[in-house]
Amino acid sequence: MCDLSIIIYRSIYHHLSIYLSSSIILTILSIYAYQACRDLVAHTYGLPMEVMDVEYQFDRNKITVYYDSHLRIDFRELVRDLFSSYKARIWMKKINQFHAPDLKQYASAALATGVCYVPKELTVD
Repeated sequence: MCDLSIIIYRSIYHHLSIYLSSSIILTILSIYAYQACRDLVAHTYGLPMEVMDVEYQFDRNKITVYYDSHLRIDFRELVRDLFSSYKARIWMKKINQFHAPDLKQYASAALATGVCYVPKELTVD
């Protein structure tokens, strides 16, 4: 290989390793945020809701908390505690796991996460 191809290979490897390490760090942070959010909901505030998932945005400026509840919930104090812990904007997103999902839920999840998945029963052949 010539010197230029070695430099390009090293540059791509360096950027790929930075990306992979960042995604691993975000996954670990999301797991810790998920556990902290579940503990706050269950033990500190006793809110009638179930935390389904917590996701960090790639630049760590926004945390999205996906939850399910049958009641309307005032979770302003929960959001304040999460903000004081993580210093990021907190976005609470209600999902309903017991009703048949529609395309709007999948589209909003795809916009939030970047992963597009539509089940076969909602697709048109």
